[in-house]
This record gives sequence, C-alpha cells and structure tokens, in this order.
Amino acid sequence: MAVTDYSSMPGANTAISGINIAENCSPANINNAIRQLMADIAGGLDDGTFTGGSFQPLDATLTALAGLVVSANKLVYATGADSFALTDLSAFARTILDDADASTVRDTIGAMAAPVVNGSGSSGSLALGPITLTWKDVSIPANSSASYGYGNGTVYSSWGKAWFSGDDGSSDVSTAITAWGLSSATIYSHSSGVVAGVLFSIGV
Repeated sequence: MAVTDYSSMPGANTAISGINIAENCSPANINNAIRQLMADIAGGLDDGTFTGGSFQPLDATLTALAGLVVSANKLVYATGADSFALTDLSAFARTILDDADASTVRDTIGAMAAPVVNGSGSSGSLALGPITLTWKDVSIPANSSASYGYGNGTVYSSWGKAWFSGDDGSSDVSTAITAWGLSSATIYSHSSGVVAGVLFSIGV
C-alpha cells in the first residue's frame, strides 16, 4: 500500500495494507500497522513517489532560490553553484529582451547597422545604414565621353551623386563628370592621352 493511498481524513484510515487499525483493534495490529507505515514511507522514497512524483525533493538550487526576496523589476542570476542574486531589470531593458534579432534591437535603441564593405580594392561599396558609398577604378580614353557603372554594380533606388578623382569642378578641367544617375556616370576627357582615376558615388 502506498502512502498516497492514505486518506486526508483521519477517520477514514481504518486499515493499512489489510491490517485493521479501527477503534478497539488489537495491540498487535497497532504494532504491525506502525511497521507497515514505515515500510510504505520507505517504499515511497525508493520508487520516486516522493522525489520524482507528487513531491519535490530537497534541492540546494531551489533552497537558494527560495532564500531570495524578490520584488518588481528584478532579475535572478547565478553567482556560483547553487548561489543566486538579484539585479535590476528596467522596463526599457525588457523592450530589448523581447527583440528577435539584431536588426530589431537596433530599431529599438535607434542605432545604425555596422558598416558593410563589399567588393575589392578596384571596385567596391561601403554601406552605412541607408547610405552607400562606392568606388571604381576607371580608365578614360583620350578625347572621349563614356558611361561607367558604379562600384560593385551598385544601383541606387532614390538618389545618387558621382565625382571623379582629379575633377576639381572647374570649366577648364581636362576630365570631368558631365552627368550621373542611379547606376552610372558619364565622364568626359579632353586629354590627349588615357586618363586613369577613381569614380566615386554616394546615394540611397
């Protein structure tokens, strides 16, 4: 008979594993009933009735946790084996804890994503949040005008501006950008030889 089979109503417990313990039972029955009760308790400990079933066993971790005096806006953290403490957990901190990924955290705190570089030394791009900066090595034939795509094949969605290394913006410069768009720029060279330089662009 298991201890869990006993009634929580004392008067209803009139037998233990067939041993009569009702009023006016024999003294021998009381002796036997006590022995049986001890066996039932030991059996409950052995088969997990108490430790893994209906009751929680004594545990150092749970005891340590129970010793904490918790309050609102506090977080439990481990300080060692079976040792815990409390730290503040503000309402603002909780708005970050429920964010699913880094992008959402950045949105929550108003931060910009880390710069991302794509491409190589001769043609590449650098993303700074919504803005992208590009570079591309180009060679312009003498006395010609040609269109060149931006570095890393970048195509802007709303606006872009380009400039060419060596173009000082003056009207007499031998090499200058005459037009630019979302994906390319037109460079004109009045030089008698090939002009090498870097085409830069910035845009969104």
